[in-house]
Amino acid sequence: MTATAATTTQLTDLGSHELAQRAHSGCAVAFDELAKRYRPRLLTALQRRLSGSLSDAEDVAQETLTRAWEKIQQYDKQYQFSTWLYTIAFRLAVDHQRRHRKRRNDVSLVDNSGPADSGRFVRRVDQQDEAVNLWIVAQQVLNESQYTVMWLRYGKDLDLDEVARRTGRTKVGTRVLLHRARKVLQRHATSRVQDENTKANP
Repeated sequence: MTATAATTTQLTDLGSHELAQRAHSGCAVAFDELAKRYRPRLLTALQRRLSGSLSDAEDVAQETLTRAWEKIQQYDKQYQFSTWLYTIAFRLAVDHQRRHRKRRNDVSLVDNSGPADSGRFVRRVDQQDEAVNLWIVAQQVLNESQYTVMWLRYGKDLDLDEVARRTGRTKVGTRVLLHRARKVLQRHATSRVQDENTKANP
């Protein structure tokens, strides 16, 4: 067995946290092993997030792994690698959806459809755009910890116990962080409405 083969065999026996620590220290082989483990899970999660599009999920998954390796020094080793990786993935998914919203706007609303079908389609597109916009705003105004717990709780619909487990926090600490994140979003929404009213009624 060659030295490289022996190293690869040893790495497959390690847990993800140990691999992440080695990758953080610059071990590309360790990161490759992490990528091999997490890519299938990323594809599944991203395909659900991206309306079932496997090709879009593959693109975002590859971009996620590339970005993660480029920013591996920013990974905080006291937390789970999966949480950090999924945060990158879902932020990139939001960006991807934002770039491709125009495609939905170009879809014909009357092609072989009656008025009721067209109306339902318009409402569905509006709801999708509103959801995308919400996460874009959250990405802009929340810090990384707040965004992560918000996404896991509401984007992935995980219960509070699971969010706490994935982020390495207590249940109480997770609840507090969620409360603060919602407050930040509420203040931003209130400020935005006030600004729009001021512009409309100078």
